[in-house]
Amino acid sequence: IRLFSKGVVRLGFEAYLNSPEGFPASPDLQTRFAVDVSDDERPGVLALGHFTGNGRMDAVFSLDGETLGLFEGEAGRLVAQNPTAVFDIPPFGVAKTCVLNENGREDLVVFEPGANEPAYIYALVF
Repeated sequence: IRLFSKGVVRLGFEAYLNSPEGFPASPDLQTRFAVDVSDDERPGVLALGHFTGNGRMDAVFSLDGETLGLFEGEAGRLVAQNPTAVFDIPPFGVAKTCVLNENGREDLVVFEPGANEPAYIYALVF
């Protein structure tokens, strides 16, 4: 998603998990957060993968605009309401799910191009 805005944007996010009975009346995950979009060249990170090894889809994204959180997939839910782990890396850039070792879990590489700072590559090896 590209936003044509500058400053802080407050967002609401709702996710509904489909089941054989259909979509529920209320969201499986509901949260609100603020994103600093003062630099429109820095896309936010959102990655889906099998990071925890529990056989369910997990998600990595930011709730606070400053860190990345790992949200573990749960039975009957899309992901947990609270992060399983928080990583002190910028939540901006390009994320690529990959396999860096052979432990049965996917890993995540994030390229943060840096606006006015050097670029960084972060590897989250689960």
